[in-house]
Parts: sequence; structure tokens; C-alpha cells
Amino acid sequence: MLKVSPTLRFSFGLLTLALTVLFTADMLGLSPVSTEKRLEHRKQLSETIALQLSSAVGYQNPAVMEKILWGAVQQNDEIVFATIVRDDGQVLARIGGGVSAGSDLSQNLIRTPIYGEEQIFGRLELRFHTPAPMGVFAFLSSVSLNWVAFVLCFGVLGYWLMMRRSFRLLEPSSVVPGHVRNALDTLVEGVLILDNDERIVMANLAFERKVNLSSDELLGRKASDLGWTLPHSRLAAKELPWTEALRQGCAQEGAALGYCPDGSSEKVFVVNGAPINGEDGEGQGVLASFEDVTELEARNEEMRALLKELQISKRKLVQQNKQLHELATRDPLTECLNRRSFFEYLEAEFTGAQNSDVALCCVMVDIDHFKRVNDTHGHTVGDEVIKAVSRILKGSIREEDHAGRYGGEEFCLLLPGMDLQQARLVAERCRERIASQTDVTFDITASFGLASISSGPASPEEMVDWADKALYVSKESGRNRVTVWDECAAAQQTPLQSAESERQRVERALDKALENGEFELFYQPQVNCKGQVIGAEALLRWNKPGEGFISPAQFIAIAEESGQILPIGEWVLNEACQQLSRWKADALNPYFRRLAVNVSPLQFQHHQFVDRLHSILSTTGTNPAHLELELTENMLIDDVKGAVDKMKDLKELDISFSIDDFGTGYSSLLYLRHLPLNQLKIDQSFVRDLLTDANDAAIVNTIIAMASSLELKTIAEGVETQAEMEKLREMGCQSFQGYYLSRPVPRKEFENLLRNGHLLR
Repeated sequence: MLKVSPTLRFSFGLLTLALTVLFTADMLGLSPVSTEKRLEHRKQLSETIALQLSSAVGYQNPAVMEKILWGAVQQNDEIVFATIVRDDGQVLARIGGGVSAGSDLSQNLIRTPIYGEEQIFGRLELRFHTPAPMGVFAFLSSVSLNWVAFVLCFGVLGYWLMMRRSFRLLEPSSVVPGHVRNALDTLVEGVLILDNDERIVMANLAFERKVNLSSDELLGRKASDLGWTLPHSRLAAKELPWTEALRQGCAQEGAALGYCPDGSSEKVFVVNGAPINGEDGEGQGVLASFEDVTELEARNEEMRALLKELQISKRKLVQQNKQLHELATRDPLTECLNRRSFFEYLEAEFTGAQNSDVALCCVMVDIDHFKRVNDTHGHTVGDEVIKAVSRILKGSIREEDHAGRYGGEEFCLLLPGMDLQQARLVAERCRERIASQTDVTFDITASFGLASISSGPASPEEMVDWADKALYVSKESGRNRVTVWDECAAAQQTPLQSAESERQRVERALDKALENGEFELFYQPQVNCKGQVIGAEALLRWNKPGEGFISPAQFIAIAEESGQILPIGEWVLNEACQQLSRWKADALNPYFRRLAVNVSPLQFQHHQFVDRLHSILSTTGTNPAHLELELTENMLIDDVKGAVDKMKDLKELDISFSIDDFGTGYSSLLYLRHLPLNQLKIDQSFVRDLLTDANDAAIVNTIIAMASSLELKTIAEGVETQAEMEKLREMGCQSFQGYYLSRPVPRKEFENLLRNGHLLR
């Protein structure tokens, strides 16, 4: 059924009414028609007939001309008689009678020339009735009353039906079904439904009460015209959630708006806006909800005022000597006991516990990967992390317990009267709270070492040393755990110390490797379905003198943990960009489009990563469109917003992004749809069993389908057989990489592959 808008129906109703009134008035003689207009009409009629006669002159047949004249007279009741007179005065045709008495021939007689072959053939003389006004009674004597009544009734009825239908369509019940409106009316929150012009289509009862306006006053108005302000400022709000929801096409949450229509009492609302999309996906308006938080704001204001008074009172009660004591015994950053004061308490408690044979435990705490935090986010953020951990530790112990800052990112807890089991519960509580904190925007963890006086330490220093050794075991066993110093922990320490020694040896060797130029890049080709080399992945190799090539698995994790990955990663980017510029300048392969470089989590999270990469691109003269950065899933979900911001900055330079090892981490459309990606890289673990494991085949098929729906490209790594490549090609995979095509090779060998340009066997 054809849908007609209410506006069109309304306009058609008005047009019907206007035409009906004009037609009826004209039939009743109430429409004023001037003599000049009537005379002009008669002249036009005469000229039209004369033109028809002129076209018939060529036939030289008076009967034809008489037939034309006869038809014209029959169709026009105003003509009394008509005459065709030839130029020599001969009358060729005459139709009609004489002139009525009292007629004014100058007004009622019209002569019009008739032409034949561009000369005047003759003239047409038309005489018309003398116009006379017709009154109502005269009209009624000649026109059927039934016809007039029919026209009037038809016009009024048509108008009434159209208007009734239009206004019914404009009612909220026609836009929002009745049962839906009833449900919205039961809500405590105010709800508005707006069209694409931000005009109010529906307002529930709660909203009407909150703004003290009726439905009739709200419908059709623009929601932005209701006078929204910034809370507690009376300044007009410029950014409105429903406007942003319409503009951006996504939900807008948590905006606070003030409403003060009478200029006195203000109401504060928390407003959420969500776009309404039709079945075709096109926007059809927006739904806005209004949570009245006026009372909550007032209570918060009262609480803030009360808290301020309490703080003032507290400051007045604190004695000057206590302030001086705090300054002398507390760490200024965390307000924990400083190391000297902590050992004073430790010695006193240790002596008392020995003499009284009571329990006493000591807990050492160290923030995991704190060096990485400083390197990535800067020392200011590092200080915030230390303060956040200190607050958690102090908030998790009793008043009689003591928390001290042992040094750097290390803390020490003294728990008098607690045995090992109780102390372990406290340590676990602290560990869990640190892991779930929200004071900083990224995740942090801590490791714990626990020692007790019951184990027989000879001095306070030895008990702290045992707790520190237990802490070491926690860190070397995976971090974010609690270890108690006992025979088992002591047995674990020896192999861990050996592993630590090896790790330190690798760290020292990595420092020299970068200085001595021991690193080099290998390149593994990436091909399309035709086997053409369209790109490559740059892979780091360490050629250590005397030992040969060392597997990245032996040093990448250590470099990441120690922070050495930052200078190494920058070297990789610089080297890759230089080489990419040379290849593009040499034009070795017209199909070669991009070089992919892996970026480590620590490197990507560094606050200067975007600036450093921009500098490398400028220095090497590399076209950013040919550079692709490979990121892992897990490094993105730790801070999705931060990752999106960095990726958008780099996207403006035309750099492309690929998710490496896709499917092995936290694969979720929730973050995929927000990230400005270009490609998903199917992990080789799925490709390896693609032909034998139905589950892996289903996963690969799903990844390809998902990438297609998100308009992303796909590349499969670890392709080792022709059958695997054929299967991936059938599934819709676009690019391939693996030993079947080529192993990672040094630069010169890769340049030969580029010149060859085709790798399919």
C-alpha cells in the first residue's frame, strides 16, 4: 500500500477545500470577473477560431470553413452568431441569429483577420451575448440544486476525511504503538523520542512531569529549544547527547544537563541518547532518556560541605608536634613509614615478640614490571602507580600494623600478632586489590614474599632478608603471587638464581649487540592468490659472534621485560623504512606494496611512539602508505581507547595496521569494530591442522567471513603445503605467507625474489 505522509495529506485537504469554495462561488456568481477579463477571453477565442480558419484557406472550400465555424459556435454558448467575410466583402458563411435589442455592438462584436498565404484573406466576425450579473435566484433557476449540494458535500467530506486521517497520523500513538507508550509511561526516567530533525515525536509521562510541560506543548518542538544548560552554571549547553547521537550514529552516555525554565530552581539530568535505526539501517531518529539526579546532586553538595567542615576541624585538632613527627618519619610521596622509621618499629616489635613468644610476620611487596611503567608512561605516571599501591596496602591492614616504603617500588608490611596463615590471607587480599584497582587506567600487579619469626630468624634484618628472598621466588615464578619463606622456597631459589644469572647475561649481551651491529633483518615474502610478491614481513635476527644466529624466542621476552626492546624496536623500524625506500626507488617489483613490521607491546604503549615513528618516516623519506604495523590482540585490549587514539594518529599518515596471530588472543568484535584496522593475520596454529581438524577449518572460515563483513583483508601465515594454500584460497583468503612459498631470507636473497616477482610452484 502506498504510504502518504501526514504533511501531504494535510496539504491535499486544504487544496480540496479551497477548490470547492472557489468552484461553488463561481457557480453562484459570487466570483468577480471584470469586463476587461471577459473581453480578453473573447478576443483570445476569436483569434483561436481565426487561426483554425486560416489553416483551412488553402483548401479553397467554403464548406470546410463553415464546418470549422459551426463547431466553434456549438462549443461556446456566449457566441450569438458568427460570420466569415472575404476581403472583397462576400459573405462565405454565417451561423446564428440577429442582435438583441439594447446590445452594445462595440463591446459584443469582435472582428479578427483571416490570413491566407501571408495575405489577408478576409475577416471573422463574432458577436457575443451581453454579460449580465446572475444572482442567486437566477442561478438556481438554471442550475440543479442537487449538483450544487453534491459539490459542497463532496468538498467538505473529502476535507474532513483527509484532515481527520492526517491529525490521527500525527498523534504519538501512530508513531509509537500504544503498548510501547504504556510501557514507557511506567518508567521513572523521562524518555523522549525525536525524529531526524530533533523534533519531539513522543514524551512519556515522567518527562512531562519533570519539565512541567504537557504533551501538547512538547510534540513538534525541537528538543534543543527547551532551554538546556550546563549544570550549576546557567550557561547554554552546546553539546546535546541526542544531537551527537544523530550526527555520529552511535550512543552518547552520561551527559549532565541542567533545566531551569522559570529562572529559579534548577533540575539536573543525566542524559543518554541512542540512535533509532530502521530495518534498512537508515537513521529514523533518536531515543533520549533523562535521569533526574537533582536530589543526588544536592546531597553530594551537602556531603562536600560537611566533609570540608570535618577537614577544617581535623586540621585544628592536629597538634604541631604531630605534624613535625609525620614529616620526620613518613615518606613524602606515599605517606608510608620511611625505611629508617620502619626498622625502628621492626626492631621494637621483633624484640617484644621474642621476649613474649608471640607471632610476628613481615611481608615484602614489589610492583611487577615497574621499570616498564616508567619507560612507557613516564615517571609522573610511575609515581601515581606507587601512590595507588601504597593506598591499597594501608587500606588492607589494621591500625596496629605498619606499612613502610622500603625503596623505589618496594614496600614492607609489619604484622604483629599474626601467624603465617593469617599473614598470608592479608597478603592475598592486598594482591587481589592491586590487580583490580581503578586508580590508574592500565593494569598493574604486585608480587609478595612472606617471612615469620616462627621460622627462627636471628635478627630483624634476617627476617626481612628471608621475606625478600621469598619475594624473589614469587617474581621468578611468574609474578602476581604470594610466596612464604620455608624449605620449599629455599629449594626453589637455587635454580631460579641460575635462571636469573642467565637472564642478566643475555641482557648484557643485548646491550653490546645493538652497539656492535649484531642485529639484522630477514624478510619473508607475502603473495596474493596468483603468487605475485605483494609484500613482506621484516623479522629480527641476532647474529652473535661465536654463537651464530640466536632464536628470537631466547631474547625477545628478556628484551621486553628489561625495556631493551625500545631501542631495539626503534632500530628495526628505522632499518625497515630505509630498506623500503630503497626498494621502492629501485622499482624491483611493480606488485610490491607493503612491508610489515612487528611492534612490541612496550614499544607501542610508549608515550612517544607516534612522534618517534613520524621522525623515522621523515628521516628515511619512506612513503607511509607502504608501511604496515603488525600488532597483537592482547596488547590492544589492555587499553583500547589509547590504542585507538594512537592508531588514528598514524592512520592519518596513511600507515596500515594488521592484527598478528588473530584468533589466539582476545578476539572480539567489541574492539575490532573500534580499531582502524586494514588486515587480520590468521595464526599458523589454525593453518597447520586446516586439512585434518574440522574445528580449525571452521575457525579459519569464521575469521575470513568476519574480516569480509568488517571490510578487512586477510593473510594466512604458516602455509607449508600447496593443499593448504588451495584450501585457504577456496575459503576466500586473499594473501599468504609460509615455508611453502619461502622461508625468511636475508636482504639480498629477498631482492632476487622481488625481481622474479612470482613464487607459486
